[in-house]
Amino acid sequence: MTLTVTELPNGTAEYVTADGDMIDQIAFAYYGTHLGTAEAIYLANQNLSLAPIVLPAGTRVILPRYERPTPPGQVQLWD
Repeated sequence: MTLTVTELPNGTAEYVTADGDMIDQIAFAYYGTHLGTAEAIYLANQNLSLAPIVLPAGTRVILPRYERPTPPGQVQLWD
C-alpha cells in the first residue's frame, strides 16, 4: 500500500482514504508499524471512532508526528 499524503505546516500530514482503507493499514504504510501508531491516529482524529472499521473513500485522516519510544536499557537485577 502506497500513501499519497499532504504534509501540513504544523508537522503533521493528511491522507484522504481510498475505498477499503483501514486505520491499521494506513498506520503501517505511513509509519512502518501499526503498534502505537494506530492509537496515535485515533487520538488525532477523534471522529474516526464513530466511523466503520473499513473507512469510506474520501475520509480525511490526520497523521500526527510519531516518534517511536526508545526501548529501555539493560536492566541489571543484581549488583
